[in-house]
Amino acid sequence: MQIMTTSQSLQPFRLEDNMTKKPKTVEFEEGWADELELTQDEYDALVDGIMQLVATGEIFEHSTPVDELPEEEQAEIIDMLTRKKNTRH
Repeated sequence: MQIMTTSQSLQPFRLEDNMTKKPKTVEFEEGWADELELTQDEYDALVDGIMQLVATGEIFEHSTPVDELPEEEQAEIIDMLTRKKNTRH
């Protein structure tokens, strides 16, 4: 699994999914944490926590597939994913 971030201090790396042995990719979109008021240490801890959840598979154990959500929530997610993003910062 590859974790990519906008932080200069973190380098991309791969983690293997122990269940399927297929590499997974996780990408943090540029500016994903811009609205969070975090110190660099807090930011690094958040990214490390996400990476740990992915590495252990725990992130998948605590997730809900989109198709199991109410239709209204599914529509919101689809809208968010297809909406053009304002990438100007």
